[in-house]
Amino acid sequence: MSNIFNYYKSQMQIDYFTYFVKAYFALNAYMKAVFKGSDRDKINQLKECTKMQRKFIEDLLEEELFRENLKTFKDALIRAEIKNEGVIIGFQEVETQPFKPKKLETINKNKIIYDLEIVGGKDKKIKFKCLGQNNQVSIECNYEKLADELNASQLSQTQRNTIQSTFREEIQNYSKNLVQKIDDLNNIDDVDKNDVYKGTVEIIYCLRNALFHSQVDAQKQDVQEVYKFAYFLLRSIILELPAIERSRR
Repeated sequence: MSNIFNYYKSQMQIDYFTYFVKAYFALNAYMKAVFKGSDRDKINQLKECTKMQRKFIEDLLEEELFRENLKTFKDALIRAEIKNEGVIIGFQEVETQPFKPKKLETINKNKIIYDLEIVGGKDKKIKFKCLGQNNQVSIECNYEKLADELNASQLSQTQRNTIQSTFREEIQNYSKNLVQKIDDLNNIDDVDKNDVYKGTVEIIYCLRNALFHSQVDAQKQDVQEVYKFAYFLLRSIILELPAIERSRR
């Protein structure tokens, strides 16, 4: 009888990984019905959905339980140090603005013309063309590989610094540290609350990727805690999603 008791006792623990996956399947089905493009495109569209932003700010953040779950989630992420593609997932640095195609202002410096452009997309690509009197250098690469590409080029150190600092100045605005804002939810404005919404959606997406690509140790208590509160938050968000408009025949 003790063996039977121990077996059923071991089955009492709730598997929040399964609950998180089921909730994400629901979110994915919603996004497929409402948005277009890749999974990354759909998440970006959800982050920019004004109706959902308003519901997050006016409804969810008004609930004490949701605010407490969000703060606990933030702390659990710090302890767990879960990585997605080698990057730690957390509110210390989270993407609130997607990499969208954008041509940066042309720079004319020391008789060198710099044409810089953000290509965007899932791979976060950038490209630039450096035009001098005697040579021309063109490179397109993942932003994270920019330093390596510059070092391998024939550009001078001054030219490399110009290109790197220009891209950095633009792209550093795409990610934010939201830790303090979450700790002080009662005293931040709607702009900051909107960033918290975008950051929360982004982190849930990153956790989905880490889990689906087997990048997490599901036996670790800290990791289990993260997915427990990720499920709580995701469930609350799903229940607030705007109704799907039926297409007219």
